[in-house]
Amino acid sequence: MMTTSETGHRLDIGSINITSVSEGVVRLPMNALFSETSVNVWDPYRDRFSEAFGSSGFMINLGSFVIRPGDRTVLVDTGAGQYSMWPTLWPTIPEATPGPAELMDDLKHNGIEAQDIDTVFLTHLHGDHVGWNLSKEWQNWTPTFPNARDLLQNADWMHFTRPDFLDTGRRRRGGFSIMTWITTISYENATGWLKSLYNRIKGPDDNVDNIMLAHSLRPHSMEGHLALYKNVLHHTANTLPKWYLECLGVYVSLINKCEYCVRHHFEGMKRLLDDGPRSDSVFRALKASEFDSVFDSKESAGLRYAKRLTIQASDVDESAIVDLRSAGFDDGEILEVNQVVSYFAYANRMVLGLGVNTGGDVLGLSPSSGDSSDWSHR
Repeated sequence: MMTTSETGHRLDIGSINITSVSEGVVRLPMNALFSETSVNVWDPYRDRFSEAFGSSGFMINLGSFVIRPGDRTVLVDTGAGQYSMWPTLWPTIPEATPGPAELMDDLKHNGIEAQDIDTVFLTHLHGDHVGWNLSKEWQNWTPTFPNARDLLQNADWMHFTRPDFLDTGRRRRGGFSIMTWITTISYENATGWLKSLYNRIKGPDDNVDNIMLAHSLRPHSMEGHLALYKNVLHHTANTLPKWYLECLGVYVSLINKCEYCVRHHFEGMKRLLDDGPRSDSVFRALKASEFDSVFDSKESAGLRYAKRLTIQASDVDESAIVDLRSAGFDDGEILEVNQVVSYFAYANRMVLGLGVNTGGDVLGLSPSSGDSSDWSHR
């Protein structure tokens, strides 16, 4: 016997219950999928399938299913995930705009907890079908569904784990990058001045961080960015500890919700501290904006200034400088703190405004020399 629930999201076939759940909706211009088809062709279908059309094009549901045969709970596909960026999932259609990730909330709404899932069945391995297989609590990726066994087609796995496929993804061959929302020029395809800049800043295996690739259409802006970055964070004339300058950058990036900069600079700070437990304590303190149990009074004062300057710069007055002096900063050190906060205001907005993500980056590398003209990363 087949029955449906009042909401239409549940279906019973004999003893098997099927619940439809959703990661949310992606808005997609019609000509992005059907470039040679007039948008007017779709007019007769708008009333009949109103849920599939929005003012700017198609509304595509990222759907999953929970199937419960007897005492089993099977999740079919896991959506786009916790830190999804649609251009990474569907790089040939940069106009696509996803809504917020909703799958985990929808599961809970239907009375299903992550630990209830005993099997995850993946129809295929595109990014918008596997996103919640793992979740991240800061630097640690863990299974979202801890009690589940994952099932997928062997042919799919063999395709997506081929060495040449993985290498293409890492190196962004062909000059097309899926690591930002704008076109970039890869290291392999760079020439002239751009190539020389890449050679100055590249890391192991000719890796160039995506934040620098994002400058590639205007190499002069990359040169300016690198000079600012090197002098503010890594110049030998700075007197504040380098780990603390990185810490300020992590904190500003947390406030601005710039995960790219948080991840890069936390790893850099962690390398400098060379103390995993302390690094984790520092991060928890920054995330909670509760400093006193982890930082000394001077360090805490600098972080409070960074928060004030980041959240509402126009509210900062001379009393903030007086407070920093009272905490033990001299005016040169105050300038260092100010410049780090100001640099990350710039870097965060560049990253967030251009959709820069960490795909293919090597996290935590720093300039390998104190020489202000040496930009290489190791």
